[in-house]
Amino acid sequence: MTPLYYTFPDTDLCQYFIENGADSQQLSFLHCYFTYRKKAANQNEFYRFVYNLATKYRLDVNEVDVSGKNCVAVVYESLLKNPMSVDENLRQDYSEMQFLRAINCDFDHRCMDDVSIGRTVLLDAAYKGRRGLFEYLLRVGADPDQRCVRGRSLGDYIKMDFQEQLRDGTTFQKTEFIKNQLRQELYKYTLKRPLRNIVRANGQESSI
Repeated sequence: MTPLYYTFPDTDLCQYFIENGADSQQLSFLHCYFTYRKKAANQNEFYRFVYNLATKYRLDVNEVDVSGKNCVAVVYESLLKNPMSVDENLRQDYSEMQFLRAINCDFDHRCMDDVSIGRTVLLDAAYKGRRGLFEYLLRVGADPDQRCVRGRSLGDYIKMDFQEQLRDGTTFQKTEFIKNQLRQELYKYTLKRPLRNIVRANGQESSI
């Protein structure tokens, strides 16, 4: 492991090493991200250091693991496994996903459940009936026009049945009510989409 790896969480020490010849490209973004996340005393310390690596020293934020998943997909999976993801009365913390959006990670990488199926995280949230994640991903710019490797669309995945056992032992089933909620979220997004495109064309960040 390059000595540069051990400079976390000191951004000044990291800069000193790089200015004196350390090669930042020897670092793995995925390894740094998940190792530093465990080691960090607080989220701000972690985000500041990783943001510096990603933006200033240009680590590959879309690096994939051995299963073909990028950082967005791995973080998404951890949110998906949380029983809170199926409870409409509880709000999950999406700050990590927001951070990944800020460093320009690819939210449309086709890798869920594996690369042979190749759903994006948005398609996966639709398939697995996670309305909160679905609405959030639409809002931060995941592309609803993407299709999976097998050619299925967002509408196709909304229609599909799904059931799974959650981490707490309870069983979640995607009901017709949930499917209708997903359709409503997509319809609301579609209505706002022309205005979003105008805002982006003017070089402004949309908060609609």
